[in-house]
Amino acid sequence: MLQKTTFKDKKVIEKLNNHYYVIFFNGETKVDVKHQNKKFSYVPKGIKSGYHEVVYFYLKNRQEIYPTILFLDNDFKELALFQSYLSASNLMKIL
Repeated sequence: MLQKTTFKDKKVIEKLNNHYYVIFFNGETKVDVKHQNKKFSYVPKGIKSGYHEVVYFYLKNRQEIYPTILFLDNDFKELALFQSYLSASNLMKIL
């Protein structure tokens, strides 16, 4: 839903492109990710389910909820985390 609405808004796109590095990450991808000199992998939990370790690295002890928007600083420290749909106007207020 975010991809189809909020991230198609011209003001949101302009603000993100001019002030942020944006990464969209599928928390169920099976592709290994190298981040901060560590390899993160997909961990299967069942026949058709699992999670990616990088998601839990940043969620820590919080529940996995989609969508999640995470803002990090230049040192990859968490600035803010939102675990819900945000409209374009609400995201612009945060940005």
